[in-house]
Amino acid sequence: MRLEPQIDELITTLLKRLDDVAFSRQTIDLSYWLQLFAFDVIGAISFSKPYGFVSSGSDSLGSEENFFPRLARSLHGAAWIMHAGWFFKLHQTVIMPLVGNLLAVNDRNGFFFNFAQKEVQTRKDQGGNDKDIVGQLFQVQKTKEELAIFLFLMRHPQALAKLRDELRGRRTTGKISTVVTAAEAEPCTYLQAVIYESLRLFSPAAFLLDRDVPPEGMTICGHYVPGGTVVGTSSWVIHRAAQIWGDDAEEFRPERWLDCEDPGMLKRFFFAFGGGTRTCIGRNISWLEIETLVPTLVMRYDFKLAEGATITEDCGALVFLKGLRVQVTRLFE
Repeated sequence: MRLEPQIDELITTLLKRLDDVAFSRQTIDLSYWLQLFAFDVIGAISFSKPYGFVSSGSDSLGSEENFFPRLARSLHGAAWIMHAGWFFKLHQTVIMPLVGNLLAVNDRNGFFFNFAQKEVQTRKDQGGNDKDIVGQLFQVQKTKEELAIFLFLMRHPQALAKLRDELRGRRTTGKISTVVTAAEAEPCTYLQAVIYESLRLFSPAAFLLDRDVPPEGMTICGHYVPGGTVVGTSSWVIHRAAQIWGDDAEEFRPERWLDCEDPGMLKRFFFAFGGGTRTCIGRNISWLEIETLVPTLVMRYDFKLAEGATITEDCGALVFLKGLRVQVTRLFE
C-alpha cells in the first residue's frame, strides 16, 4: 500500500494518453499499452521513477533493441531450456566458447542484469523514496533484517455492465475516486470476482511450477514418488478441473466466486501465482496494479475490439496475449 502513490501517478499519465487516443478515434493495441504501464510500475515502485514507457508510448531504450521483444525471446528460451538441462550445460561449456552465445535466455546474465544494475546504481546516486523496493532492500541490508480481464469483459458485455454498475454506484455515494485506490477497490465484490475469474482462466505462467520431492519420497494421490524426483503442477489444469469448478469450468462466470457456499475452498485452488512457500513474490504488487487500474479504466472508457482483431496466445515461460486491438471511447458522466 505504501507504493500506491507511484502507481496512481502512472495511471494519471496513462489516462491522459488514452484520452488523446479516444478523441482522435485511433485503434490501439491495448495489450501493448497495458504492458507499457506494467513495466513503468516496476520502475516506479522499484527505483522511484518509471522508465518513461507510458509517457513516450514506446518500449524503446534508445539505441538498444526494444525491451519487450528481447524479454519475450529470453522467456521463450527459458521455457524449453528448463527441460533440457544437458543442452544448456553443453552450450555453456562447449558451444558458446567456440561459436558464441546462441541462447536468448543468457540475456538474464547479460543485458537484463546490466539493465537492473544500472537502475540500482542510478537510484543510489540520485536518492529516492526510501519506501520504494530498492530503498527497503537497502534498509534490510543495513539492518540485516491488465490484459485478459479486458478481453473477457469485452467478450461478456453483461459482466462488464454489472461491473460498471457496481463501480458507478459506489462512485455516486463517494466510496471510490476517479483514480481508484486499492482500499476503495477491495470492498467491490464483483470487481474482485472478475479479477479472480479472469486470472483463473488466463493464468500468466505457461509452464509447470516445479517442486522437488523430499529425500524420503512421498505418496501423491496413491502413487509413491521417489525422493529427488521433479514434479510439477499447472495452473491451467487445476483451474479447469470440473470437480473443483463445476461443469462450466471453461466458462467465464465471475458469479461463481460470489454464489459459492465456501469461497475459501475456491481460493485454495486458485493457483495463478503458485502456492505455498513459493508463491510468486510479485503477487501483491500485481494485484495492487490490477485492482486500481481496471476499475479506473472501466469507469472512464468503453473498449471495443477493432474489426478484424485476431487474438492469439504466445506461450513461453509466460503467456502473452497478442492482437488485442481496440477502439477507445471516452465515457462522460
